[in-house]
Amino acid sequence: MTDPKQSPGLGEVRVLIADERRDAREGLRSLLKESGFNVVSEVGDAESAVEEALDKKPQLCLLDMSLAGGGIAAAWRISSSLPETEVVMLSGSDEGEDFLAALRAGVSGYMLRNANLQRLPMALKGVLSGEAAVPRKLVRRLLGEFRRGRRAVHSGGDDSVSFTHREWVLIDLMKKEFTTKEIADQLFVSTATVRAYADGIMRKLGASDQEEMLRVLRDLR
Repeated sequence: MTDPKQSPGLGEVRVLIADERRDAREGLRSLLKESGFNVVSEVGDAESAVEEALDKKPQLCLLDMSLAGGGIAAAWRISSSLPETEVVMLSGSDEGEDFLAALRAGVSGYMLRNANLQRLPMALKGVLSGEAAVPRKLVRRLLGEFRRGRRAVHSGGDDSVSFTHREWVLIDLMKKEFTTKEIADQLFVSTATVRAYADGIMRKLGASDQEEMLRVLRDLR
């Protein structure tokens, strides 16, 4: 995350906006520019968001969760490839699973569309200072995630394992029975990368094969 002691002035903060709707992008651009941010790119789908982020290397990416191609997938790829870039998700969902999926993808903030978006610039300033922008109604779910130790699972005896945010993204997709290629396409990575993550998850669980791994994963809530 950005060191708050070294945070640049807002005029130097490059922001990428990714939203399917043109009117939404225009509204966000106007709001952020009025607050002093430098909007360097606006795109309407996940693949373009990833490409522009890798090219422009903005300090902050504002992503619509419902982007064509998958807002979660775009957040996963951007946060993996650009660890110094803060990713904030805009979502119309206050469902716990959507919220946690975004956290696992590496976002620094999760803003609800039905909230007062006039507060968005202030929330983004907080993110740049090292704060997490999370609606109060979702804080309880976040605390629950930490109480579960990032949902550590027992693999037998007294041993337990926990997964990284990246691994949880793959786990969520595997539980939905997506194929290796489908997962790779959603996350904009190679099938070899997906297999490497899956092998790591299998080893952590002590599973002898993929079928056993999937049986264990289906029991996770």
